[in-house]
Amino acid sequence: MILKIKQLCSFLLMLLSCSSFAADEQTKVPGTSVSMIKPAGFTLSETFSGYFNSQNQSSILIAEVPENAYEKLSILFNNIELARVGLAKRGVEVLEIKTLDSADINDPIIIGRQLISGIYVSKYMALFRGQKTVMVTYNILGENSLSESTVFESIKTIKLGEVASLEDKLEVLSFKFDYSLPFKLSNVIAGSAVILTTFDGTDKSGTLPLVAIGSSLSSVGAIDLKSTSHTLASSIPGFEDFKIQSEGEANFANTSGYRMEIRKADMTAIQFVAFLDDGTYLRLVSTGSSDRMMLQKEKIAEIAASVKPKT
Repeated sequence: MILKIKQLCSFLLMLLSCSSFAADEQTKVPGTSVSMIKPAGFTLSETFSGYFNSQNQSSILIAEVPENAYEKLSILFNNIELARVGLAKRGVEVLEIKTLDSADINDPIIIGRQLISGIYVSKYMALFRGQKTVMVTYNILGENSLSESTVFESIKTIKLGEVASLEDKLEVLSFKFDYSLPFKLSNVIAGSAVILTTFDGTDKSGTLPLVAIGSSLSSVGAIDLKSTSHTLASSIPGFEDFKIQSEGEANFANTSGYRMEIRKADMTAIQFVAFLDDGTYLRLVSTGSSDRMMLQKEKIAEIAASVKPKT
C-alpha cells in the first residue's frame, strides 16, 4: 500500500560551535536504512528516527518515503525559488542552497530557518536516493550548537544500506495503537508517525479517508491545549481556513486531550491532541471527503481510543 506521493511529501515536509564527532563509529539508526557518525552531544532519540541533543533541543531527523518520490523532492533541492515557495508552506524560510563535495550525495543542501515559539531554528536538509528516498534534516538551536562546517562533515558520514522492515519501523514508535478494516497499515515515517489508509495503491482524489498518528519531536512545554489544537488544525494540508463543526475535551493517549472536527468545502478532518508528562504531545489526524468520513467516524474513534504511549 503506497500513499499518494504528494501526501507523503506534505507529511514529510512538515520540522558558533566547536562540536566534533564523538567517535569514529558508523552507527545504524534503528528503523531506517541510514547509518552515520553522530556529532558530539547527540544520542539516538526515543521518539523519532534520528538523534537528539537534550542540552539544546537540537535534532537530526531521518525520514524515508518511496523511491519514486525522489524526482519530485530533488526539484526543490536544485531550484532555490521552488524550494522557497514549497517550504514556505511548511513555515521554513529558505536562505540558500549549497553544493556539498561528497560522493554519496548528488543534490545540494537546503539551508534555512524556521520560527518556532518565538525562536529561530536553523535547518539543514539533505536528500539521498537509495532503495528509499531519504531526507535528513538537522534542526539546530541553542548555544554551543553545531556550526555549518560540522553539519556538512556530519552529512558526509551518512550511508544508506538495506531498508528496515515495517515491523522494525513500528518498534521505533513511542506509542502503540490498534486498527481494523477498512483501515490498513500503509507506512511509518521518521520513526514518529504512522499512516493508515482505507485504500490500496494511490488515491489521486485525496478524498478517501486516512489516519495519521504522530508524536512531537521534542518537548513543547506547558501550552494551552485548546489553542495548540487550533494551531495544529490550521497546519493540516487543505484546511488552512476551516470551519469548526465540533470541539471539546476528549480522552486521548490515556490522558485528557482535545478533539476537533473541522470542515473545508466538501472535506472533513478529525483531530485528537494530548500532552504527555514529558511535554511532548501525541496527535491523530484523519482526513477525507465529508460523506466518506461520516461512514468512518466510529472506526476513527476506535483507533483514537487505542492510542497509548509505550511504557
